[in-house]
Amino acid sequence: MYIKRGRDNVSDKQEENKRITEALEDMVSTKSKIKDLIDKGVIDRVNRGLPVSHKDFKSLEDIKKEYDSYFDEDSGNTVKEGLEEVAEYLEEEITSLSRKKPSQDLNTPLEDESKKRKIDDSTDNKPSSSGTDLPVEMPSIFEDTD
Repeated sequence: MYIKRGRDNVSDKQEENKRITEALEDMVSTKSKIKDLIDKGVIDRVNRGLPVSHKDFKSLEDIKKEYDSYFDEDSGNTVKEGLEEVAEYLEEEITSLSRKKPSQDLNTPLEDESKKRKIDDSTDNKPSSSGTDLPVEMPSIFEDTD
């Protein structure tokens, strides 16, 4: 029996792996920006009305916009508390996504699976007899063999 295995399944897993990897990279980057903003004292400077660099201000505003529920009036958070909560949330998400991430093997080409099992692949360059693997001539069961 031949097993038809589409490359779509592998492609879907590769796309999912890529999506998770990109999400992880974004979360790690945001978490790093938060740490930098806190470590550099940017939050304290903003709270006191002191000037900060355009880059730091933009990073802070981007984070506040993306995670607005941590900074709205209902949350009751200060900017620093909101950033710390976002960092905690991101850490939980990073841990969770890291567990879901499919095997790294999906980023490498598939081994020749025809060695492992027979695969019906339409890209093979084998001659076929109208899509079947039956012999060209078959003895008839109705012929008289006397």
